Amino acid sequence: MISTTGQERQECLKRAAECRLKADAANDPLVRDDMLAMEQRWLKRAESYANLQRLEISAASLRPDLDGHRSYRVLTVGRDGQYLGAPSTLASRSDQDVIARVRLAGGSFEKEIWDGHRFVGRVAPEAP
Repeated sequence: MISTTGQERQECLKRAAECRLKADAANDPLVRDDMLAMEQRWLKRAESYANLQRLEISAASLRPDLDGHRSYRVLTVGRDGQYLGAPSTLASRSDQDVIARVRLAGGSFEKEIWDGHRFVGRVAPEAP
């Protein structure tokens, strides 16, 4: 469900961008205003999906593992500060261990690590 919500959010953002392009190209002020209003509706809907995604992530992370590991969420942060795609889940016994594992995985984007509602840390991408 988390990935579906993320896909829905991306679709809303795409449609908002399309509305903006149509507004910019419109010669009629009424059409332009309608397109800008529609863009705002799509952006609000995308925000709703982002909130739903955060709730789904939080609910999933609250389920305890039977072997004593904690379930950490790792979110990829885009250059604009928005989360990219669905989060991954890592099971680990400590904050330090999960941070080390995320660093080892590397990547070109920052990663945020969460334990339920608790922010654990942010791992910067390796320098090229």
